[in-house]
Amino acid sequence: MPVTPMHIMQARGPLPGFTNLPCTLGHENAGWVEQLGPGVTGFTPGEPVIVYGS
Repeated sequence: MPVTPMHIMQARGPLPGFTNLPCTLGHENAGWVEQLGPGVTGFTPGEPVIVYGS
């Protein structure tokens, strides 16, 4: 079963992957690349991105 924003909000304890707050709840998260880690390619800082959960 997929974890939805409702599951996260009603959880009695931290869920794996959702322990670092703040986090953006939703199925499609969007933003801009802030910085890149070692070995990351295909993105540049300042580039707009969207994360599709599926």
